[in-house]
Amino acid sequence: MTATTALSAHAARAAGDPPLLPVAREIALVEARRIVTNPLVLLGSTLYAAMIVVSSGSGPGAGYDGLVTGPTFFLGVFTYFAAHLAASRPRRDDCLDQHASLPAPPVARTAGLCLAAFAPALLAAALSATTMAWYASGRTDLPVWPSIGELAAGPLTVLGGALLGIMVARWLTFPTAPVLVMIAVVAATFALNEAMNGRYALFSPYTTFSVYVPDGSWGGHSPGSPGWHAGYLAALCGMAAAGALLRDARRWIVPLVAGATLTGVAVVAGLAQLP
Repeated sequence: MTATTALSAHAARAAGDPPLLPVAREIALVEARRIVTNPLVLLGSTLYAAMIVVSSGSGPGAGYDGLVTGPTFFLGVFTYFAAHLAASRPRRDDCLDQHASLPAPPVARTAGLCLAAFAPALLAAALSATTMAWYASGRTDLPVWPSIGELAAGPLTVLGGALLGIMVARWLTFPTAPVLVMIAVVAATFALNEAMNGRYALFSPYTTFSVYVPDGSWGGHSPGSPGWHAGYLAALCGMAAAGALLRDARRWIVPLVAGATLTGVAVVAGLAQLP
């Protein structure tokens, strides 16, 4: 089944537009499989697994950072491009007219893609759980087991990467858009991690919760709240989804208000996460 046939399956069920959620759910099942089996995501997963094996013999600090930040570094970027490819497929295949003739509104496809973005996030969570089991078997002695907030950061950034890729595909149609946006994200991440000795590092999607002493050994947690940081990342994910849906929504006020509300949540959580 393809996303097109998922839409067509509802053509005979109603004279007008079919209900949004059932169509979006069917599209999500198709696109989720496409995203997680994309060679980019498979490559990111392989690199993450290789990194965990290597870091497990490099000391407690390396093992801790691999578990907490590894999904962001290895899966987040690759998932962003894979989701963008999925969202931009009709345009790249020059079949926008075919999609426009289907009975379901374009927002149904965008909603389905946003739901599909949870698939790579679940993959990241599964990899993190496997890593924890690997460590618990005695492969590496962590200085401290990560909190729920720290563990959530990886899957949330993978989810955010996928949603950002979908939003970019819906709004920016020129070929270099995904690369330019990713360059901007990486530059902003680097700047936030370096600004004022890392005071604002928690505002970036990729940050470590570790402090290292001069000899390179793990020196404890960095200041700040991992729980609020997870809330901040979740709000960013919601903002990206709202931005993607805004492009196609007939009732644009709904995603606009949702996006504005989530922006407020991101500001509150972002300030609360700071030391």
